[in-house]
Amino acid sequence: MTAGDYRLQIKDAGNRTTNYIFTVVKSKPVYPKELLNASVSEATRLTAQATWLAAQKGKKRVFEAYQQIAALAERYPPARVVRHALEQRARIPRLPKK
Repeated sequence: MTAGDYRLQIKDAGNRTTNYIFTVVKSKPVYPKELLNASVSEATRLTAQATWLAAQKGKKRVFEAYQQIAALAERYPPARVVRHALEQRARIPRLPKK
């Protein structure tokens, strides 16, 4: 997708409408080195990366975080928890800087 703000409107057969607004960003994230540790399982690493993305200032990467974790959540319970939190628009707090 091209970078920018998008609005998605879903209407059901009962004419109920839900609107979602999300932002597509063009730059690739620079993860902290701790989130790139190859000694950690891929599922754990991807879950941590998605959680970190969702917590970033301005919430510009929530959609990206959801995309990253959606399929993984089908087979990895911690990812399922994060996916559910993102679906509920839960606030994911940022960790304090060292």
